[in-house]
Amino acid sequence: MQTKQLENNFLRLVSTYKKTNPNLNLNFLSKLLYSFISYLREYLEKLEDRKTEWDNTIVKIEYTLETNDDGSENICLKQNSLEQNIMEKVYLEVFKEITGNALIIKEKNGSTFQTPKEFLKNIAELSQQEQANKIYKLFNPESFIIKPFNDKPAIIISFSPLVYDKDNNQKYYQVLLKIDVGNFKPYMWKEEVSKNFWHRILEYVSQINSENTFSFINEIEPPLLHLKKLDIKTIDKSKQLIKASLHTELQKFGRKPKKNGSILDLLEQPLEDELQKDISDYKIEVIGLDNTKPQNQALFAIQKLFHETGYKGNSEGKTLNKDDNSFKFMGYLPAIKFTPAQYLEAYGVTKKERARGKWEYLSNERSEALKALRELSQKKYLFYYEKKYWKDAKELFDLITTVRSLFNLTEKYEAIDHNEVKIIENNQVSLKTEEKLSYIVLEPCPLLVDQIETYFVLKPANFYQEIKLLFGKTSKQVPLFIDFLIAEITKREISSKGKDIDWIIELNYETLAYKIRMEKMIEANKVKRIKQELVKCYKIAKQLGYLLDYETIMGSTIELERLVLNPDKFRRVKEINEEIKLINSNSNF
Repeated sequence: MQTKQLENNFLRLVSTYKKTNPNLNLNFLSKLLYSFISYLREYLEKLEDRKTEWDNTIVKIEYTLETNDDGSENICLKQNSLEQNIMEKVYLEVFKEITGNALIIKEKNGSTFQTPKEFLKNIAELSQQEQANKIYKLFNPESFIIKPFNDKPAIIISFSPLVYDKDNNQKYYQVLLKIDVGNFKPYMWKEEVSKNFWHRILEYVSQINSENTFSFINEIEPPLLHLKKLDIKTIDKSKQLIKASLHTELQKFGRKPKKNGSILDLLEQPLEDELQKDISDYKIEVIGLDNTKPQNQALFAIQKLFHETGYKGNSEGKTLNKDDNSFKFMGYLPAIKFTPAQYLEAYGVTKKERARGKWEYLSNERSEALKALRELSQKKYLFYYEKKYWKDAKELFDLITTVRSLFNLTEKYEAIDHNEVKIIENNQVSLKTEEKLSYIVLEPCPLLVDQIETYFVLKPANFYQEIKLLFGKTSKQVPLFIDFLIAEITKREISSKGKDIDWIIELNYETLAYKIRMEKMIEANKVKRIKQELVKCYKIAKQLGYLLDYETIMGSTIELERLVLNPDKFRRVKEINEEIKLINSNSNF
């Protein structure tokens, strides 16, 4: 964000005070940002392991509200009385403006989001989907990105709405600070380079004040806004969360067919001729995403890459009308562009140190990851699901039935000869051609991004790596079973609309086996092997914290698998998401 843009944003936010004291706005902005960055610098420079911690450390500052005798509220600062009187009022008004006066009520059993009545009134004429998007943005305000030069990292400053901790009877605003190092290596900087980086950042911030009232750079003691509580924590990258479309996740799970029936019997009848032809031509035998484990891992890598752009994309997308596509998608369909290295990193390909200290991806894992990506783009799937939306205060549904690929790929190669052209055209792979692949552009089908702001799941970024690290090589059913648990709880939470949900899942073993794509074992009547595989899934899910317990019980007519999920695991996911989503959603440059 350029200096003038940043200045204008803050001037708009503090317009209430501009009329009475036009200089106060710029002074406040300079001092505010200077304080934030100084706190961040102070902590980062004390880190012993700068290599691993600079890029995953978040400084969290809490601005506590105190109630006065007359019932009014002030931000609590430790300043001299004159400055405190001015700054507390300014801070409170500015935080209200930045956060849209939104409120998060935090209790032991979860959080409630309270939207201001005036805000609801202003969006009342919009569609339900548009209202949902507006409310989502209200509770996820934009971050301020300070990046005055291209050859160094950026600093990200995010504001969260007012939090009312009901159990502790405390109100506070939070500011989250992070340095995004990107591909830079600050841990290799010499002291002079590091000092110059911070000097230039602070000088850049001070220039926002055109009056130059504050001369911060030459001061020995920076004029920080001292707070009663400065909470600094490091967010481990393994706890980062990825947003994925719930529509997509639900397509991963199989369906139990009708007795002696075919795949077509599960679909809404009658079927269009074109749909029946596609099912026949592409030899489709199942509904949804029946993928191999590498293909599901490749899909998750794509979801990561979209997540890093906030699902806005970083390449030219296209705008679709509802009648233009079989998914009945309306709006902007983003595309993403990425290098092979970015994809391999998202996939989780192992790196090994080679000669002269050079790190390279393992060739067999690299080939498997790229092969899975290309297979996903070539496969045709039968998608069948309901999509709920609101129009004119009415709940409506679109029934989606279509045969499509998940996405289209465009691969850009550089400096290839005639023989290599033939290899690529024949869909063959060689180490030489892979090394000349410079970037990939991916255009998704709407399923991957539709209703992403309101209908999504949160999954750990190291989802597959954690399973591999702790349990070695597993079947595709293990991650698919955990996917099922996450999706099922997410569906229940959405349906509950804030009320308590049931944390127990009960279903027949065969139904569950169909869910996690064990059709061939079922057809071969391998009951013992199916149950052994299910128990293995249960044990791993329990060790990872998703399950508290599991057992087989007798239902009214048949045996049922009783799965007791761990509420603390899923609540912790929400807490982590609240802490880092503001940073992550704006950290792509």
